[in-house]
Amino acid sequence: MSAPPIVRPAAPPREHPPVSNLAAWAGVLLGPVAFVLNHLALTFAEPSACTNDAQLPLDLIALVTFLIALAGVAIAWRTWGRAGRSDAAGRSDAADRADREWPRAGAGGPLGRTRFMGALGFILSVLFATVVIAQWIPITMLPLCGSAG
Repeated sequence: MSAPPIVRPAAPPREHPPVSNLAAWAGVLLGPVAFVLNHLALTFAEPSACTNDAQLPLDLIALVTFLIALAGVAIAWRTWGRAGRSDAAGRSDAADRADREWPRAGAGGPLGRTRFMGALGFILSVLFATVVIAQWIPITMLPLCGSAG
């Protein structure tokens, strides 16, 4: 008499995030990286801009780093949007949609992580884009090297 075969239950399907991990991390990190690049580049470029009386390199540094921070905003917004719109149940009323779009406690797994990283990346990138603009204002409003001319 042979033993009955062991039947394993089917594993539940793996939940995959709606966007790649690279996109989620890019949305989180581009804003802070843009701020750090802006601060360091302006610190190192200021002495040569002061001796050459050239403001254009400082403006270009601030503009490029602001665009990097805006890229972080766009990537994070897209990440958050894709994670918020991908619900297996397919409910579409406004309360369920709002509940899906904002990260909430207990919403773990790849989808919850992607929602959280999208929301966090959006908030951080907007914050650091604002800081880059705040650092750009004195460059455009104040004279170089404290000179009046």
